[in-house]
Amino acid sequence: MIQSKTVCICIPARYDSVRFPGKPLAMIGNTPMVIRVAKNMQASQIADEVVILTDHNEIMTVANDYGVHCVMTDINHQSGTERIIEYQQNNNYDIYINVQGDEPFIKATEVDHFIKEAFYKKAELATIISKVTTSEELFDYNIVKCVKNSQNISMYFSRQAIPANRDLPYRDWLSTGDYFKHIGLYFYTRSALNKIAGIGCSILDKRENLEQLKWLENGLNIYCIIDNIDNFSVDTPSDLEKINKFSIN
Repeated sequence: MIQSKTVCICIPARYDSVRFPGKPLAMIGNTPMVIRVAKNMQASQIADEVVILTDHNEIMTVANDYGVHCVMTDINHQSGTERIIEYQQNNNYDIYINVQGDEPFIKATEVDHFIKEAFYKKAELATIISKVTTSEELFDYNIVKCVKNSQNISMYFSRQAIPANRDLPYRDWLSTGDYFKHIGLYFYTRSALNKIAGIGCSILDKRENLEQLKWLENGLNIYCIIDNIDNFSVDTPSDLEKINKFSIN
C-alpha cells in the first residue's frame, strides 16, 4: 500500500497471439510463462492483488491449477488495457499496473520501484523506458522505441528507430546520443483508465499497432521512468527457443 492507496497488478493474457498462438502457456523451463510472471509479481511488497486477466478457458484452468487468481474477460478486447478496464468496472483499486504476460524475467522489486516512482511523480499514466544498447535492438521492429521531452513525458512511440539521423549511416546512429526502448509496463490511476475507456479508434494505433499512440493522439500524458531493466520479452517462438537454451526451472 502507498499512503493508503490500493494497488492491483494485472497480467493480461490473450491466447490467440497473431505471431505466437498459445503464448501465455508456452513453457519457460518447467513453468507456463504467464504463471512464471504471476509468481514473480506475487513477491511484490506493494500490490494488494495480483490477477491474470484472460480470454481462454485453458489459461484459466492452468492458473487455477497453480493457485493463481485468474479472471475471464471478453474475448473481443484488442489490448491488455481493455481487459484491465473491464476488470476495474467491478473492483475499486486506486492504482492498476499492467505487467505483460510475455515478460517472464521482470522482477517484483523492479515493478515496486516503478510504482513508487510513478506515484511520487503524481503521474496519472506512466511507463518504463530503458536505454537501447545495440544497433540490433534499435532496428528490431519487435522492440518499440520511445522519444520523450525534457520533462520525461513521451512524445511518440514507434517500431521504427526514432529519432532518425538523416545524414549518418545506420551503424553510427547510437553514437550520436541516447535512444530509448519501451518496457511493457503501465501505471494507471482509476481516472486514467476512465479517460482511456472513452477514447475511440486511432489512426496512429492502427498503423503501428501500439495502443499507447491512441492515448497520445487524444491528449493524454504518459510519464516515462528511465530504468535500465534487463528484460527479455517473448514475442515469437524463436525468442522462446533462445530462452530455453539456458537452464531455467
